[in-house]
Amino acid sequence: MRVTYILDGTSTKLGDEQYNNITEILFPDINYPQNPHTVTITRMFNGYSQHRWIVKSVAHTNNDDVVITLEPRNNDKEEIYLSKTYKVKGSVISQLHKGTLVEIDYGYIPSVKKNTGVTKSNKRYPDSMQWGEMHKRRLAIVVKATGNRIQVVPISSKVPPIGDKTCFELDQDSTKKLINYNNRNTQSFAICSMIETVSLNRVLPPLAKPIKTNGRQEPQRSDGYPHKLCKVDLKALDQSLSSVIGVSDYFNLKQQNSELYLEKNRLEKKGDALSITLQTTSAKMEELEHKVGQLDALWHITEDLFLQFNPGRSEREIREMVLKEIDEYSTILNDA
Repeated sequence: MRVTYILDGTSTKLGDEQYNNITEILFPDINYPQNPHTVTITRMFNGYSQHRWIVKSVAHTNNDDVVITLEPRNNDKEEIYLSKTYKVKGSVISQLHKGTLVEIDYGYIPSVKKNTGVTKSNKRYPDSMQWGEMHKRRLAIVVKATGNRIQVVPISSKVPPIGDKTCFELDQDSTKKLINYNNRNTQSFAICSMIETVSLNRVLPPLAKPIKTNGRQEPQRSDGYPHKLCKVDLKALDQSLSSVIGVSDYFNLKQQNSELYLEKNRLEKKGDALSITLQTTSAKMEELEHKVGQLDALWHITEDLFLQFNPGRSEREIREMVLKEIDEYSTILNDA
């Protein structure tokens, strides 16, 4: 079997691959109905500096032959992957905070061609990318970056099932500067259920408008990875990730905990104020109790004096006489 590569728009043969005693091969099948996206492959051809190529067409000229036309992925600018940036500037990893937007080359899902001319899926090739796995180059969100690996959440334009809390739609504010992902007519959804750890060799900065408005204005891939989710989307990311691990009410509980903490502090402050009030009131009560004791003693002394001057009077009569005397003396004091 043989695969021949042709430079798109020309008859120039880039190279070919011969397979002897092989009854079926894998190939990049852009004609597969479930594969309606750009497929990029890596090939090193003699005389060409490019190694990343876009598959433009696939033709089966006979049972044993596949002819693939290619064009360079980038004719003018080299794409700098994170692995290369990391070698020069190791601190770049620390700039990949949660919510940083990156592009990921997940690779493509190949098809199988048999020497009978039949083409089919690659389900018997688990060593290659399979359907159901994330594939193609796409935007993604950094969740965590450490050492030589990064955890990312992929972004897809495919609308998720209604009620799927593990996904959320990105706000336009998050992607407005990104060249290939800012189409207002296309929705973008973060698929948190497909969070994955990827190699630095798959990561590159997205093509975007410059952050600074002065200076050059052509789109660029900034190796400082400056593009981030807006605050609304960053919160949605945390909520969707919590749903992935089965704690969808985490943020409600966290909010309730914060509210309870504030209420606890408020009550403690109120309790401290009440404690001070209680101490002040207790001191006043002790002072009043002391005065009442003195008045009780004075009352008994007065009753005894009135009884000495009015022998034969009953206790009730003595009490009335004392109260009358107090009222008259109070009147005199008030008049004065």
